[in-house]
Amino acid sequence: MSLEQAMAEWESAKKAEVEMITFGHLAPKSRMIYKGKLAIVHTAWLGWQFAYTDFPELENSPWVFDDFHNWLDTLEVDSPKSSQGVCVWEWEGSYQKFKNGKYRMVGKFKYGG
Repeated sequence: MSLEQAMAEWESAKKAEVEMITFGHLAPKSRMIYKGKLAIVHTAWLGWQFAYTDFPELENSPWVFDDFHNWLDTLEVDSPKSSQGVCVWEWEGSYQKFKNGKYRMVGKFKYGG
């Protein structure tokens, strides 16, 4: 193991520790199901972006931010072409975080124009 690898491992562990100390009170509770809505915009220039999130019982945290954006990166929804090059979708469903760090998002899309 090189010094660079050892330092990268230490830095990653330290980052996780500091994140938990700073934002731990905002972390989603393991196995709890949070229901809510997302408005997602798809543009020809920027791809998928969040317009808003509405999960009343879920606090914003680094974990939620990462999970939502990772999920957004996996979307493969055919967007109808609009004259403005922008499509808006509403997603309604649930978010659940697991102890192993993985998450689940289950819901349905509704095209909003």
